[in-house]
Amino acid sequence: ATDENKLKTTIGQIADDAKGYTGDRDYKLFYAVFYVTSDFWGQERFTHAWNDMQFPENWKSFYVVGK
Repeated sequence: ATDENKLKTTIGQIADDAKGYTGDRDYKLFYAVFYVTSDFWGQERFTHAWNDMQFPENWKSFYVVGK
């Protein structure tokens, strides 16, 4: 993501997708990697936003800052 709005939108879209996999025995573990071009949120704010979406426990997130 190159800005806050894109990151927020993407987290929301993935949260919607997660609901479709809840309870499906074929899928056990998910990794969601969020690559941002600059650290406009920081890990703490990202974690708060992730937790607010109430992802199932088998979903793991990674907040990666690059260029």
